[in-house]
Amino acid sequence: MKKFTLNISAGANNPVPIEDVVRVLKGFQDMVTDFALMKANIQKGAGRYKDDLKETTQVVITGVRESSVEVDVAPKEQDIDMFGVNHFPLQVFDSATKTMESICNRDMDAIKKEIPDVSQRRRILPKINRWLPSKSGSIKATYKTGRKKAAPLQALNRTMMSELLEEKDIQKKVIHTVLAEIKGIATVDENGIFQNVQKLISMEEINALHIDKIAGSKYEYTFEPALLFKIEEEDGNRLIHQDDIGLITHATEEEDLMEAIGIEIDFLYAEYVEENDDNLHETGLELKKNLKAAILHRGIRG
Repeated sequence: MKKFTLNISAGANNPVPIEDVVRVLKGFQDMVTDFALMKANIQKGAGRYKDDLKETTQVVITGVRESSVEVDVAPKEQDIDMFGVNHFPLQVFDSATKTMESICNRDMDAIKKEIPDVSQRRRILPKINRWLPSKSGSIKATYKTGRKKAAPLQALNRTMMSELLEEKDIQKKVIHTVLAEIKGIATVDENGIFQNVQKLISMEEINALHIDKIAGSKYEYTFEPALLFKIEEEDGNRLIHQDDIGLITHATEEEDLMEAIGIEIDFLYAEYVEENDDNLHETGLELKKNLKAAILHRGIRG
């Protein structure tokens, strides 16, 4: 049986928090499911297939050892043929784990080979980066296959992600900027443009956004009440998520945050709100319900 060994630790003699183990294992399963969607080449109507593909490509624990938290994981099913692909779950598992190895080895060409479409890289890689331990974090993880020596599992840094996601002008953005709420006294002109800051009272970095209106590629959306989008920063990458509507996306600069959220709202609306209920499973129906409840109005972008 094809298997992949994960080891999660918190340093010598330190207990490993359950939430970190769950985060890594759930992230691993979600990664395999994303590769199933990619391998199936589903561009429209992903909502109707995701639950089936997740079940078909389910990963199970086949061994547990007492060294830190070390588990063997493998595809539950291996011999099912789907979408014209022989042994579909095994092919998905192989592709996902090869990509993980390439991320840990910092082999950019190998990552691009497994995920040649940049739009798929933009969808999959930020989600993988979210659950992989960061270099500066307290939790460490390793992987190994077969008899190979264990190698560290580590998130990609900002420069690598920018190259893989083909973000332009990354070398020109040398000033580290943050999203912040600033309180103070200032003068403005008739157009509302700041002319002079007289006194700075406080400045607090923002790790969440309340959004009541946003523009996607073609449509504008109004939320009532405003939705809370949480922001996490890891190695210079801003990960944005809104769990109620199933949104997770990525931006490297704060000026790209709203655009990234808008594009993802477009995708979620098309995949769930506009999809027939008969084609959606329980998870998809719940997301559809939440999206319809959150969006007060949708109109053509002006």
